[in-house]
Amino acid sequence: MELRQLRYFLEILEAGSLSRAATSLYIAQPALSQQMQKLEAELGTPLLTRSARGVTPTDAGRRLALHARHILEQVEQAGHVARDAGSTIGGVVAVGLPRSIQQWLGLDLLQAARAQLPGVQLRLADGPSGWLTEQLAEGRLDLAMLFETRRTRGLALQAIFEEPLLLFGPPGTLRGRGPIPPAAAAALPLILLSRPSDIRDQLDRLWERDNLQPRIVAEIDSPPLLLRAVQAGLGYAVLPASSLEDAETQEPVDTAALAAPGLVRTASLATSRLFPLAPAADAIRSLLLELLQERLRLRAASSARGPMPVLADPSPPNPPDTESRP
Repeated sequence: MELRQLRYFLEILEAGSLSRAATSLYIAQPALSQQMQKLEAELGTPLLTRSARGVTPTDAGRRLALHARHILEQVEQAGHVARDAGSTIGGVVAVGLPRSIQQWLGLDLLQAARAQLPGVQLRLADGPSGWLTEQLAEGRLDLAMLFETRRTRGLALQAIFEEPLLLFGPPGTLRGRGPIPPAAAAALPLILLSRPSDIRDQLDRLWERDNLQPRIVAEIDSPPLLLRAVQAGLGYAVLPASSLEDAETQEPVDTAALAAPGLVRTASLATSRLFPLAPAADAIRSLLLELLQERLRLRAASSARGPMPVLADPSPPNPPDTESRP
């Protein structure tokens, strides 16, 4: 098996067809096809399913792609390590951050990495936790911040902080109210986050446990849009406390606690169990942890910025023998 065959294979999957891959690789299509046939013959299994619409990976192809990406990244990292031996840590590090975390911490991470790790090239990606989890599991990311509480096989999660989930309502509707019982919250016109969502999963389990039928009037993927809908008087929502800071408008909104202990959003730093961190990625991980701890201390000390996440005692990543099932 040759590295160029792995590169060719991944390019074919990215392009979706042999012809497009051949064009981007600047090689003849018959030569590319021959290289794939040789790779399949060596491995003794088909890697691609060919059709008029293009090519898709077989189960074996998907598994090979997962490892091929990591192999090529490791080769690239090895080159950086060899070139930078005795000097600075170097290499490309891909970090995934939810949009709220990237807005809050992304610039600080870029600046700190440039100052402290000049040999490291950062690649920042943002997206929902489900997508970031997939990217991390496939080896496309080295580490990621996730808001999921569900453990995923193959990932090590290190809890960093948690924040309560609050009931958000139109101005004047919740002012002065104490904790809202689950039954009372379920009876309100609710605008909820669409599935898949860890927050939605927690609410569904709560209402199922109490045999409640929530009055759902709308589902929205975007938390900022959901909050604007609440501000416009269209209904109530359950969101993290920090959503007040993430709001794109300064229009007022009421909040109240929920009388349901354990309703929190947990932020964890995740790495892959399958792909060990290269020195550069491990250095970025340590830097990100330092920045998070400092930012959380500053937020906790500020009394003028609304509800703040509770600084958790950062636990080490869950050990290999305690992997949870999906």
